[in-house]
Amino acid sequence: MDTKPRKPRTIWTDEEVQKVIERAVEISLNDREFLWAFIARAQIVLPMERRRSIVGRNTVTEDLIEQFVQERQQFLDQCVPSQVNIETRVTVERPRSEILKSINTAELLHLLAQHLAPIIDNLPAMLRMLQEKTDRSALSEPASAGSDLERRPTPEPTPKRLPRILLYGFLPGQAKKIVERTKGFQLELVFYEKSKQLSGTPPTCQWCVVLNKTTHSVTHKLKTQHGDRVTLVEGIDRTVGFLADLNSRKDL
Repeated sequence: MDTKPRKPRTIWTDEEVQKVIERAVEISLNDREFLWAFIARAQIVLPMERRRSIVGRNTVTEDLIEQFVQERQQFLDQCVPSQVNIETRVTVERPRSEILKSINTAELLHLLAQHLAPIIDNLPAMLRMLQEKTDRSALSEPASAGSDLERRPTPEPTPKRLPRILLYGFLPGQAKKIVERTKGFQLELVFYEKSKQLSGTPPTCQWCVVLNKTTHSVTHKLKTQHGDRVTLVEGIDRTVGFLADLNSRKDL
């Protein structure tokens, strides 16, 4: 009886998984030897009587392989993304006492502005009510020529702050397509690149949209910070559909 001990099961780290996947993708994009298998499976688009028996490399012509390679390259060229603004933010947790010692006037004003944001958002409506009240008073008492009331400009409304949505796990090409298909949405989309480790999330993020292939450790970290406002999605179409639902909501 063979008493040789079994080799312990090897469990890859996230970094090792990323390296293996990247190498597998590189091999698949440069492979010519096993393209016949893809051609054989692709025959499903043809009627049964028009399909060929393809069981190996020698059963397809070199011209067919070459055309496959050309079509693959054209597809990859179309997928090369133009520059996409990918915003990366890192949050480092510090003790409260240290934060209080290091905070300056500018940071204090910034925090104050965040808490005053709801009031600022309602400021245009308050100004309109004040203007209407002033107009009614002006009708009861005619204003003198050149008065301050005639010269006072109408205040411009303050731009509304858009809900910030964090999207994690998407490649630059996928991010570009999502941005193009969500033009006109009243949302601020912030992407984390799939190849980067997540060490923090934007503090003002209203929702997290995570690709379902993201590692469990990242998903757990996001759910710990944002609770039930973390949604797993599959593919670009479902991502755009979910963003459309968020765009129609009034409670973000």
